[in-house]
Amino acid sequence: MLMLKKNKLIFFISAFTLMLCISAARTEDRELYIEQTLVVKSKNDFALFTNKDRIEIEGDLIIEASSLYDLTGFSNVERIFGNLIIKNNPLLKEVSHFTQLVEVEGDIIIENNDSLKQVKSFPVLERVESVSVINNKTLSEFAFSNNVNTITNSLMISENPELNKISGLNKIQIIMSDFSIISNKTLSSVDFLNSLELLNGSLIVKNNAKLNKISFNKLKSIGANLIIENNSALSHALLNNLQTIGTLTASAKLRIKNNPHLQTVKLNTLEPLNNVEVSTPNNPKLSKNSVKKLMNLTPEHMKYLDEIDNIK
Repeated sequence: MLMLKKNKLIFFISAFTLMLCISAARTEDRELYIEQTLVVKSKNDFALFTNKDRIEIEGDLIIEASSLYDLTGFSNVERIFGNLIIKNNPLLKEVSHFTQLVEVEGDIIIENNDSLKQVKSFPVLERVESVSVINNKTLSEFAFSNNVNTITNSLMISENPELNKISGLNKIQIIMSDFSIISNKTLSSVDFLNSLELLNGSLIVKNNAKLNKISFNKLKSIGANLIIENNSALSHALLNNLQTIGTLTASAKLRIKNNPHLQTVKLNTLEPLNNVEVSTPNNPKLSKNSVKKLMNLTPEHMKYLDEIDNIK
């Protein structure tokens, strides 16, 4: 929190559609602390703050149903102690101006922005609880921050049909809940989490039509489920250093299903899967013997594999 003096200035703003609920703001020179949530629908809603060098927001910053084409003017926001929500903005084309944002204590949610092409916005971000990029119809590039090493909740990239480039996630070592990448029709590879070692939730890669390759070079532990399902072009799933699955749940699943071109699954160091349901149906190019060799299964799992249909 900025080291600001305790002078308080009460803003009563009826001319703007602020919906801020700012009860008070403390200022000193070119610094500003906003004590509650800021809701932005037009440039007028944050015009009072653009002459500041540093801004901290105690609540959420919500940019929703706005008339904005870009987010020019937010480069001075340094900390958000709630969530950053950018959703339902039909004209927004780019998210690229949070150049001083160091910390978001809550979630970053980028959702339902029909004209959004690029997210290239968080070069100095160091802390965030979760990240969700969902249902942005024209989004082709998502570039995050190379300074974040832990996601304290989940990471979800879902239903972005034009998304083909993801970067800025290579420093992440720990995700405390799930990582999901679902229904991104043009994404060709998942190889952007090369430092990830610990995933306490589930790894879900599902319904990505053009996905050819999955690679997690350093991932050692998945606390819940591993699901690779309905990826019609997937040929290689490489988790060479994965050692454990289902360590944090009593009913985990390892499900590799309906990937018609899948030829290679590498789980070379996997420990015996106790209390894990193993299912590998409908992968016609993946041989049963290769699955047995790659996974250190218990005798029960070996017997179960022998009974599976639609696998060579």
